[in-house]
Amino acid sequence: MLAYQLGWIGLLLDWEHAEQEGHVMHMPAPEYSWNRLGELYEMFYET
Repeated sequence: MLAYQLGWIGLLLDWEHAEQEGHVMHMPAPEYSWNRLGELYEMFYET
């Protein structure tokens, strides 16, 4: 559960930082789409 929460917090901080620099972020993450969230969650637990 903690890995899941930390993973989303990390993404939110990345989105905020990229926006402040004027970049367009690919959400939820560059390698993942909204219909592949299960794979994204697995990545949270692996890192």
